[in-house]
Amino acid sequence: MHHAAAPFTSDCPIPVHYYANELNRFVQEIVPDATQEQMKTIESIAINVKASHEYSQQKLSSQINEFEEKMKQKEIENEELKAKLIRLEKKFEHMKMEKDLYEYNAVCNDQYENYITQLKKDFKEQMERERDNFLRTCSNASEKINELENQVAQLRINQCAVNNIDLLNERRDVSAHQRPLFVMHPDHHSSILVIVDTNETVTPCHAIDTIATTDTIVTISTTNCGPFIEE
Repeated sequence: MHHAAAPFTSDCPIPVHYYANELNRFVQEIVPDATQEQMKTIESIAINVKASHEYSQQKLSSQINEFEEKMKQKEIENEELKAKLIRLEKKFEHMKMEKDLYEYNAVCNDQYENYITQLKKDFKEQMERERDNFLRTCSNASEKINELENQVAQLRINQCAVNNIDLLNERRDVSAHQRPLFVMHPDHHSSILVIVDTNETVTPCHAIDTIATTDTIVTISTTNCGPFIEE
């Protein structure tokens, strides 16, 4: 039997083009008066061609199905990868938002710290200015109070001096030709009230303690007087 006429088996599949070539060569070699055996060989080879072709088609179909299954599996994997990619993109976007928020908060914190520091500095400067103004005001007020107290004391002393002169005028008989006169005591702490008559005779009367100013006598007391000089 011709080797190409052996029954086709899937255990050792022979390609269809091999059977086709063998069939073509065998047909060309036989004589017109081919025997029955030769006809069977041609028929067997033709059957093998058909079987090999069907096997090839089945194998091809099976491979196509496998490829389709693999494609479906790949599509499923692609869908899963797409879903994972979407999740990663959302996570990345969320992380980016957190990063931007963190940077924004950091900038805001720096700005708030600078703002608070500036407020503290301004508040401190304002408090120092207000303290200085308060101290200056207190100093001015103290000086003003002292000035007013001195003026009040001056007025009281002047009033006492006037009252004392009136009292002396009442106690002494001062004639029309006599006039009162204040002279300075040599110790420069008191003045002496004297009576000067028309003959320029000086009569000491009372010593008046004074703090001399341009136009007033500020303190007064009646004491015995000692040596004196004319003011």
